[in-house]
Amino acid sequence: MSTIRSIVITPTAKSRFRAVRPLLVILVIAMACGLAVVLLPTTDVDSRALSTTNTTESGARALARVIEAHGVDVHEASGPRDALARAEDPDTTLVVAFPGRASPEVLDALRRAHTVVWIGMEQAYTDVDGLEPVSEGAQIPSGGAVSAGSNCSSATAERAATITKGAFGVRASGDWSGCYDLGNETWAYAERDTDEGFHAVIADSRLVRNSTIDEFGDAALAIGAIARTPHVVWYIAEWDDTLSDIEPATPAWMIPLLLVLVAAGLAAALAQGRRLGRLVPEDLPSPIPASETVIGRGRLLHRSHDRGHAARALRAETARRLGRRLGVPPGAPPQQLHAALVRGGIAPARAQVLLWGPAPASDRDLVDLATELARLEEDIHHD
Repeated sequence: MSTIRSIVITPTAKSRFRAVRPLLVILVIAMACGLAVVLLPTTDVDSRALSTTNTTESGARALARVIEAHGVDVHEASGPRDALARAEDPDTTLVVAFPGRASPEVLDALRRAHTVVWIGMEQAYTDVDGLEPVSEGAQIPSGGAVSAGSNCSSATAERAATITKGAFGVRASGDWSGCYDLGNETWAYAERDTDEGFHAVIADSRLVRNSTIDEFGDAALAIGAIARTPHVVWYIAEWDDTLSDIEPATPAWMIPLLLVLVAAGLAAALAQGRRLGRLVPEDLPSPIPASETVIGRGRLLHRSHDRGHAARALRAETARRLGRRLGVPPGAPPQQLHAALVRGGIAPARAQVLLWGPAPASDRDLVDLATELARLEEDIHHD
């Protein structure tokens, strides 16, 4: 009968190192990823027009840097809610780029800020804060320089003296004071300073872009209008912005942390992974049709009863397609598109009501408007 002997083997240093080697590999990779995130420069490029981080010709990075050099903090808002929250501080100037893109709800909320500077009226088709936009189509000759004028009562404009003569202006009325006469009662700059606050408008966005900010007194005018308070919040309006949007709350360190965790997981898989047999193919998830996304967004608009915003989106998209069909540029005034439609055989009253008429009063009216807009495009395409 054989006997069974038990032998106790004490772990050696080599066996201990072999056991903790996967953890050491994960730790080294995690540290390398962390150092790479911290030391390597970012490659993100912001190409949005008038963005304070856009260094191309269409951006406003140069103006933002100069304003910061004057001791003013410049923050670019992530959305209308972020901009409004920061603009509640009376020591903050709210800069709104391309206000014509904003919905009436957002525009009305922005107008109530204490200090507001509107920039870029070339994409505005309706009044903004009591200002009527006028484009190059209304015979505004661009190029060269224009002086503030003898009737200008703005100290900011007087210090800037002359600015680039752009192709876009505004007609100001009431308590607005206009400067830089472009002819036909149109002004390149206007402001009003009342008990409720200071509001100003720089009609042509080219005056603050990187490509032209160093011409004439463009920079002096922009700095004088914007750098009035210790803080500036810069908001670029977008067509889809609403006050009900949920602003992104992802902290800046979240993406680097996820990258480190993914790298650590891959290292763990390489260190501890074992072959589990041959790969078994499986069916991929079914793609979601684009129509379902459109239907979902339509249901959200229907639930909020925002017929005006839905009608405005339909009309804007229809006008864009009709303008491309008829050879009307996107920045042209509504009158030019209307004239092109009339030349194409569309009744003037019909074109006016469909593209620039009042907001629908009911869901039935909104459906009828969509149907009539589709018929309008068909009539143009069949010509």
